Amino acid sequence: MRRYRTDYAGVWSGYCKTRESAMVAAVKHVVNDHYSSATIIDRETDEDIARIRISKDRKQAIVTVVTPFIRRPK
Repeated sequence: MRRYRTDYAGVWSGYCKTRESAMVAAVKHVVNDHYSSATIIDRETDEDIARIRISKDRKQAIVTVVTPFIRRPK
């Protein structure tokens, strides 16, 4: 199952297996495909993980994590 859902401002949703791949995909789409924002959601807990938004001058991608990323035990 792809645990992480990335919502691109209501346009469409993407799904990834890991947090890291969801972050990379979200930043790539926001920067390259001219989306204004993206939200990464953990589908198991239904909680927001991170938000990515682009600055008004489109020169910065701002990544805001809800809780700090820590290494999870295996």
